[in-house]
Amino acid sequence: MISDSDDHSVNLFQPSIDIEMTVDALSKVGDGITYSITVTNTSSADSPNLVGNVTFSLTGLASEPIDLAPGASHAFTRAYTVQAGDPDPLLNTATVTTSPVGFPNVISDSDEASTNLFQPSITIDKTGDTLSKVGDVVNYTITVTNTSSADSPNLVGAVVDTMLGINQAVDMAPGDVVVINDTYTVLVGDPDPLLNTATVTTSPVGFPNVISDSDDHSVNLFQPSIDIEMTVPWTPNEGRDGTTYSITVTNTSSADSPNLVGNVTFLIDWPGQRAH
Repeated sequence: MISDSDDHSVNLFQPSIDIEMTVDALSKVGDGITYSITVTNTSSADSPNLVGNVTFSLTGLASEPIDLAPGASHAFTRAYTVQAGDPDPLLNTATVTTSPVGFPNVISDSDEASTNLFQPSITIDKTGDTLSKVGDVVNYTITVTNTSSADSPNLVGAVVDTMLGINQAVDMAPGDVVVINDTYTVLVGDPDPLLNTATVTTSPVGFPNVISDSDDHSVNLFQPSIDIEMTVPWTPNEGRDGTTYSITVTNTSSADSPNLVGNVTFLIDWPGQRAH
């Protein structure tokens, strides 16, 4: 029997790759967010390098080239500014696609990261008496409402009304309402109409953005006055002859004044006799 044998060994490698992506959990339109991406070649030690690139589902983020030996990692970042019209939450998927050097096989992995987009907003409403005059007290009510989306951080800042001397700190969760009541005594020389403004200026906790609103209120200042004139055609004699008095009462108030309501009284003083 004549025989012979030979064998051949093929090394079987196990290629694999992993990608992980994280991002800021909370943001809003106009703010920048940063994606942190780490790609790790998790192939067996006898595998050839994996070569390819990382791409993103979010438009505008540039791809990243990958060339990793087994066990090696590559970390990098991508920045994105949240745009008006972006979906909420803002979801982005990173996909790494590679092949072992010298082989056509595709080795890939994906990971996604989500950012919650909040919508901060605040309103202020100022109301008060609409008609007053010098020396009178005007009553004002200032109402501040946090109209942000429910997922927003608190708005922290202050309400300022210079004329009323208000500078009140506020720390408001979404939906909170703050009501401020105050008064002002109208002074000589105050402008007519008397206009003043209340402003609320805040920022979301943890964010530098300024969220503000203002409202003004106008009080019409009227100037009440009245004039009376009385004439008599001749001086009554001591015989107490009858006479007729002519009295003219004129409301000389400013045109925006309310009606003046009252009465006219008389004092007749004759020598030796006084009658009303």
